Amino acid sequence: MSERLARSFTLVMTLSVVASAMSPAHLDARADDQSQMQPQQYERRMFWREEAGRPTVFETESMLIAVSQSAYWYIETQLPQSHLLNYTQDQMDNITSRFETKVLPLLHSAFGFEPLPPSDVDADPRTTILITADLGRFSARNALPVSADPLSNAREMIYVRYELGIESLLGMVAHEFTHLIQSNYDPAEEGWMSEGLAMTAQVWSGFGISLGGWFLANTSAGLWSGRDSTWVDYGGRELLIRYMADHYGAENFTRFLTQDPTRGMASVEEALAAWGNGTTFQSVFRDWLVANLVGNQTTEGDRYRYATPVGRAQVNFVVRGYPWNATVQLLSGGGAAYIRLEQVAGATPLEVTVGTSVDTVVAFVVVDSGESVTLIDATPVTGGFRIGLESISGTSSVTLVLGDMDVVRSTPVDIAVRVEPKPPPEDLRWMLLLVLAVVLLLSMALLLPRIRRRTGALGRRKQGVTQGVSTPREKANGLTTHDSVSDSIALEDSSLPARR
Repeated sequence: MSERLARSFTLVMTLSVVASAMSPAHLDARADDQSQMQPQQYERRMFWREEAGRPTVFETESMLIAVSQSAYWYIETQLPQSHLLNYTQDQMDNITSRFETKVLPLLHSAFGFEPLPPSDVDADPRTTILITADLGRFSARNALPVSADPLSNAREMIYVRYELGIESLLGMVAHEFTHLIQSNYDPAEEGWMSEGLAMTAQVWSGFGISLGGWFLANTSAGLWSGRDSTWVDYGGRELLIRYMADHYGAENFTRFLTQDPTRGMASVEEALAAWGNGTTFQSVFRDWLVANLVGNQTTEGDRYRYATPVGRAQVNFVVRGYPWNATVQLLSGGGAAYIRLEQVAGATPLEVTVGTSVDTVVAFVVVDSGESVTLIDATPVTGGFRIGLESISGTSSVTLVLGDMDVVRSTPVDIAVRVEPKPPPEDLRWMLLLVLAVVLLLSMALLLPRIRRRTGALGRRKQGVTQGVSTPREKANGLTTHDSVSDSIALEDSSLPARR
């Protein structure tokens, strides 16, 4: 009897354990325990992701293809299944090794750290890197728990697009991982700043390409083309951050910008205050515009160049005849226009008039003689600027530069430009009038005696002719007009030398 009771007790206890294990609370706890366990290679799971170019969110099946010290590497299963695209094990070993030894140390040094335990969302020091068919993105929603956002993957995560070249893939990883780091310090940073830092990381990693050339070919587009996703925009933001970092603290400068809680231009001003030796953003912005045009070492040292050559800005207009008028449009904030003024040396001094009501526009002339660069600043006048061009050597290149210093502006700016011979100053005009008056008086003084002599000669001739007219009384006395005229001619001929 006791044996049967023992078996019954055992059965009841077993059923109780099974029932407890099948309860919803226990299942949730078991799921949480499994989430903390390291996933196994080649296991599959579902992730939320956005559709490329659209805000639509959907689930995608993914497979774990590598685990490195700091990351889980997943790939969308549609890539190997539908597109026959995947990386071999040797390639993944190469990718993960370069990421851990080159990319991540650079990002930690130049920008900061990604969220790590205990302040991260999943208590896991590894970041999930999902290789997709068409998406390169960082989504801040994944840092939220599912209870706060049901479409969150509840982990530190970035998305990178599949690339055939390993270097291109690593460059994209560096870019998106920098966004993850940025969000750890200042998740509300302005877009132009965040993208500029991420593009700088992509280039500094040694694996990503620079987009600076796209901006230099179309500088008027500025940092905001209106589409906010073009290579021109990204290239401009990259070059601005890179130029400031090259001249004001390198990694210290980018790390300050990344971790500073203030945003946008205020953060730049604070970084320059810390690393820029008291310079202002207006001064830095002007030097950046000149560096994009000159790009060489000059008597100013490295002031007008990048640490790594990036090319030169394309000239928007070439002017050979004066006067010249045009409306120059800077498409958006941070945009610049370069107007080459030819046949200036030795010519009549020119005056440049720049008409704009936008107070963030800067205007100046760059005189580049090769070894030295001289800047001629504009003088503010009502409704714009005026620049006087005096004597310029024949070997110098003269370029008018216009720039919109408001890098967050997203509307175009129209600027009226006129280049014409420079009128003399007011005091010089009076001096010229005085000189002309003196010359006129002297001329009259010299000519007056000649006029008098000529007038007297003509009077005498007229008198002689008048005396040669016979009156009736003279005719009665036998005198004729012919005789009188002959006498006059004889008198005049007597003063001439005799003919031979």
